This record gives sequence, structure tokens and C-alpha cells, in this order.
Amino acid sequence: SPRVVVVPGDLARPRLGLAPPAFEALAARTGAIYHSGALTSWVHPYAGLEAANVGGTREVLRLATTGTLKPVHHVSTLAVFPLLGRDPDAVIGEDDSLDHDGVLYGGYAQSKWVAEQLVALAGARGVPVAVYRPSLVTGHSETGAWNAADAMSQMVRTWTELGAAYDLTAPVNMVPVDYVSRAIVHLSRAAAAGQRFHLASPRHVGVGDLVEWTRRFGYRLERLPYEAWRARLSARGRAAAPAAVLPLFSLTVAGAAPSLLRAMPRFDCRRTLGALAGSDVVCPGPDEALFHRSLAFLVGRGALPPPERQAVAP
Repeated sequence: SPRVVVVPGDLARPRLGLAPPAFEALAARTGAIYHSGALTSWVHPYAGLEAANVGGTREVLRLATTGTLKPVHHVSTLAVFPLLGRDPDAVIGEDDSLDHDGVLYGGYAQSKWVAEQLVALAGARGVPVAVYRPSLVTGHSETGAWNAADAMSQMVRTWTELGAAYDLTAPVNMVPVDYVSRAIVHLSRAAAAGQRFHLASPRHVGVGDLVEWTRRFGYRLERLPYEAWRARLSARGRAAAPAAVLPLFSLTVAGAAPSLLRAMPRFDCRRTLGALAGSDVVCPGPDEALFHRSLAFLVGRGALPPPERQAVAP
């Protein structure tokens, strides 16, 4: 689109990698900032993500306070709260304090937690900030367009290459990417300053449902006990898709996944739904038809083999 002007930079560098005159010029012509950039990895330690995720947020806040003060719409994640090993009846509210005593597993959640603390500090000092916390972002509800490199799509590809999925009753909270983007735009144009919004689906879907939907799309999948599935993953770890998720399932905490994942909390998103009420922004699904659209998109892009060409190694 001619309305989009790309300014190459680097979140991990001072002034976002721009020379001082370029940074000041950008600040002068910017009216608002939507900060959704991050280095995303579920296996890198905090030290590997701090520069982009924490330092990048600091530089975004510097941009907001250079010249005319500008509002910052910060896209965070529900992973800033401890999602594993909680009371299964727990509900995480939009205004719940980040000063919790839970464990944040992995550098990504830790770095996003620190970044949110920076944003909160900026808000206390007078910068108009709003925070948006999506759950697991998946494919577009109408076109199925899905990031083929994200954790969930890589997991589905791993299932198809192994010919097996783990047999867990764990819940998953998924939201289509178009809902997330449209909701952020709508909320940001209302009185969002100082508020936090949970962009989560009103209902969970089970991992078993995702496996069954993948099978009904046409893929041959065994359902294995979790440890047997992890053993098969380890044996096939050099293959393209299994290699992408193997580090995640090699972590020490991954051995306790069956018990930890059963205790996933629920997310209170009443403020978000109330602010969206009366608009045309509605969270669809999750359902089988939407999931199948996403699988069809991945097949069309070559990120998944068509079911009839599924090659499962012995």
C-alpha cells in the first residue's frame, strides 16, 4: 500500500538502529506508536532476548517522548502471568498485578514481563500507554493465513511428519490473527490510555480436538502417550519440523507437561469484550472449519504436505 512507509531498523540497538537525525525525524512525524515487535522464542534464555524485547521497548518509549508526547499501544502476551502449574480454577484478570510470585518459564515470558514493567513505569510518569495481551495467535479466520514458523503451526507439522500426536487433555486458548489486529485498532481508537486488555477467546479448545481436526483433514496420526511421543520426537529430531520443536520438548520442565498443562488458567476479558460490544469485531471460533482453513493455507504455501502425500518415516 502507498500508505505504508518502511523504515528499516533494529529493536536491539539504541534509537532502534537509526542515526540521531533519522530517529528525531521519525519522532516528529509520528502521531501514535503500536509496538508489536519482539524476538519470539520459547527456548532462548532471557539474556538472548533482552536486547530486542526489553531494550526495544525502552527505545520505543524514547521515541514516544522525543518531541511531541505520543501514545504507545504495547502488544504484550498473556504469558506475563504464570500459565503453568496454577490452580485450575484460577482466573487471570485484566488488572491483576504483575508482581506475582509465580514462575515464568523461558526467556520470552520473562523478557515480555520486564518490558511490561517498563511500559507501566512510563505510564506512571505521564506517557499515555495501553497494553494488549493476546493468547495464542493463529490463522486468519477468513483466509486461513497463518505464520508457518510459529509454535502451533510447527507443532501441527511435527505431528504430520511423525505420524503421531501426544494424547493430552490440555486446554488451548487460540485467537485468529485478524481478530487480534482489528480488536487492537478498535480499542486503541477509544479511550484506551492506562488500560490493559486480554485478547483471549471466551472458550478453550482441547489439544485432543486439534488432533482430531487434523486427522479429519486427512492426515494419519496415532495418538501416543506423552512420553512415548517425546521419545519418537527425539528419535526423529533431525527432520525439519521435529528439529524446530525438539528443544522445547527437551527442556526439563517439559517432562512435567501432562500435569502442568492440566492447570492452565482461564482469562478474564470482560473489559475487552465490553469495549468491543456494539462493534463488528467479534472473536470467532475456535472451531474445526476455521482450523481446516488454516491447514489448507499451510498446504497451499508448501508448509505442510497435502494429506495424500504425507510421508511418515518408520
